[in-house]
Amino acid sequence: MKENKNDIDYSKIHPNHYSLLANIRKAPWVASSPFLTVIRASIVIYTMLYMTLILTPPEITKPIWWYIDLLRALYHILFPLSTILTSIAGVDMLYIFHLLLLSVNMDLFEVVYGNFHEPGFVQTYSIISIVLAVVNFIFFFYWSIPNRLLFINTFQIGVKVKAETPYNVLKRIGLIWFIGCISLVIFTLVIIFWPEDYHEMKLHMYSESEPYFRFTVILIIEYLMYKQCHPLYKYKLKNLIDFRGASDIIYVSMIITSFLYFCTLFIFGVSGFGVEWFTKHDKTFQLINLSTQLLFCIRFYFLWQLSIRDFAEESSRYENLKPNYPQWSWDRIQIKTF
Repeated sequence: MKENKNDIDYSKIHPNHYSLLANIRKAPWVASSPFLTVIRASIVIYTMLYMTLILTPPEITKPIWWYIDLLRALYHILFPLSTILTSIAGVDMLYIFHLLLLSVNMDLFEVVYGNFHEPGFVQTYSIISIVLAVVNFIFFFYWSIPNRLLFINTFQIGVKVKAETPYNVLKRIGLIWFIGCISLVIFTLVIIFWPEDYHEMKLHMYSESEPYFRFTVILIIEYLMYKQCHPLYKYKLKNLIDFRGASDIIYVSMIITSFLYFCTLFIFGVSGFGVEWFTKHDKTFQLINLSTQLLFCIRFYFLWQLSIRDFAEESSRYENLKPNYPQWSWDRIQIKTF
């Protein structure tokens, strides 16, 4: 029987577990093993290099821009991997530093060297991009960072209480991430090796469809991360996608919308049907593509809502079965053998 939203005790979600300041005060510099630390540090270094690339004048980095779709895809897909790997050892300053870097969405800063002074499409596009960058920064700090910290800290409690091996809990979502990553890399490699004598506008439409494929992959990974790797509850396959609340419905709708839009651009681009019409309205599509960044930003809110609902609901059920379930605070956790 499903619980009423008003019956869920959200007080069990201790604010220290998603407070950035509380985590900074409590977190060690590095909590993972040397092997995992090397991988996680490499992800952070790559993030910094990608940010540097975007902020460097285009005339200097022009030879590299042919690979920008692949580099951008890796920049985004490594974020969930960083969270997955950090979940094994717990929040540390290395992960917090990575979160702070990611609060600046570099996709929206590619216009930093654009022409802001002359009225026209470029100016409009650049201004909207900067506004969306500010919106993303606020949303990321207010919902995404707390969401990631809550997930990792709760995961650690769940593993300790249930005496489960972190690697066993994470192997399914790791496989899902790997499939998504490989698919995204292959898709972007096609852009790099596209024949020079082939239809240029088909390449353009293929390239324009890539962000929506990337959005779909990341949305699915993040959604299943909380369903597959919920630290307090093992979801059955039939319950992975549910419609228990508005956040689930909207989040799943975002996945479907992104995928359908990707399919539309991809099919029309590869088949060549409608290419001329697409070329004629290219600026309109550019603005539409930019506006979808807002949709990708607000996912933070809905992912946070469905996360705290699941955490609060399942922890309440678990506590009813296990009276010695630990308190939601580092200072008061008492792990006992059941």
